[in-house]
Amino acid sequence: MAEDMALARHGLKKAIVGLVSGLVTSALIDAFVLSEMGESGRNIAFLINVTLMLLAVAQLERAKYWGIMYSLGYFMGIILIGQYLMETWELLVYAAILAFYIIRKIARRASRR
Repeated sequence: MAEDMALARHGLKKAIVGLVSGLVTSALIDAFVLSEMGESGRNIAFLINVTLMLLAVAQLERAKYWGIMYSLGYFMGIILIGQYLMETWELLVYAAILAFYIIRKIARRASRR
C-alpha cells in the first residue's frame, strides 16, 4: 500500500511539473511573439501553444506503461492544479484522455482475472 501511495505521489508531482513548465513555456512564447509581431502575432502564438498542447497529449501515449496508481496520481494532479493553469478546453481534453487510459487499464486488469 505504501508503494502504491509513492507511485501516486510521483504521478502527482509529474503532472504538477508538466503543468508549470507548460505555463512558463506558453507565457514566454506569448510574450516573445507578441512583442516581436504585435497583434498580428496573436494567431501565431495561439497556433504554437496549440501545437505544444498536442505534443503534450501525444506524450500521453507513454501512459500505457504507467501503473494504475501512477496514472491516478497524474490524473489528480491535472484535475487539481490544471484548473488554475490551463484553459478549460485544454483541461477537458487532458481529463478525457487520462480517464480513457485509466478506465482501459482497469478493464484490462479486470479481464486478466
